[in-house]
Amino acid sequence: MFCIGEFVRITTHRRFRPAVDHSQALEAIDALLDSPSVRLLAPTPLHWPLLREAIGSGETSGNLVFDAEIAALCREHGVERILTEDRDFGRFPFLFTVSLADEPASLSSLRALPPQSTRATRLYQPRSPSYTGAP
Repeated sequence: MFCIGEFVRITTHRRFRPAVDHSQALEAIDALLDSPSVRLLAPTPLHWPLLREAIGSGETSGNLVFDAEIAALCREHGVERILTEDRDFGRFPFLFTVSLADEPASLSSLRALPPQSTRATRLYQPRSPSYTGAP
């Protein structure tokens, strides 16, 4: 949920090139949310204790607290891997991070790794046709 506003903030910010107008950013979000493989995550009553723990374990402050919010939300919903280019997510021991720069062969092998074997997570994972919606 938090990432939707962040996507609009970044893509429409004049400091980033090429910036787009807000209608283009909102259309991109609408198209993404129309995908049957997308699940929108929202905080539950467990969010505060998990956020508090993420802030402490990740030693976050300032702008990094937003990353802790995303990490806590992922943990709250059983997400163990996150596709990101932001190295700051490596500070959260319960998330496994995957980069777009990773070799395709290594990306597919990550599915077999237990989350405890490394620090990271991947938000988007292609679902099999038998996917039931459980994390």
